[in-house]
Amino acid sequence: MTEHLPILIVLAPLLGAVFAALTSWFWPRVSFPIVLAGLAISCISSLLLVFEVPASGVIHYQLGGWGKQKEYADMVVGIQISVDYLNGLILAAVTTISLLTAIYSRPTVERELEGQQRYFFALFSLLVAGLVGITITGDIFNLYVFMEIAALSSYALLAYGKKRATMASFNYLIMGTMGACLYLLGVGFVFV
Repeated sequence: MTEHLPILIVLAPLLGAVFAALTSWFWPRVSFPIVLAGLAISCISSLLLVFEVPASGVIHYQLGGWGKQKEYADMVVGIQISVDYLNGLILAAVTTISLLTAIYSRPTVERELEGQQRYFFALFSLLVAGLVGITITGDIFNLYVFMEIAALSSYALLAYGKKRATMASFNYLIMGTMGACLYLLGVGFVFV
């Protein structure tokens, strides 16, 4: 089971966000516990992984059975997750703080966003999935993918604010998209 902890840390908040968004239409009260369960699974898994890394060394996880291919001698093709001791500690900090933030922000979110908080915690869980993915990804293209997941959910969360929040979110979107395009161009140069 411990060999699948790295992907579980990313998938738990990601699936929690999807299921929370889907259930918010029919059972709005169920969406927050779903997000909380996903964040708790991610937090517990990351804490277990922090204790696993010193015993077994750097943990590499290749999704889809890819790995080093003969055609690309030094390059890993596919999605790779790597966890060493430093990013394991960062991962544990991110997931623990995210879980505590979700727990303690619920009353404030319900008070400030009366009737509009339907997708707030699903977006928050998506943001956590992006941050966790950024922390443990082992390749630069998937770093871009996780950066976009985190950025898009943060744009939407910023738009939940009052007064000029929508315009601020739009400005943030434009600047973030320009930066992401430059990053993607750099990734293309690395692979060509």
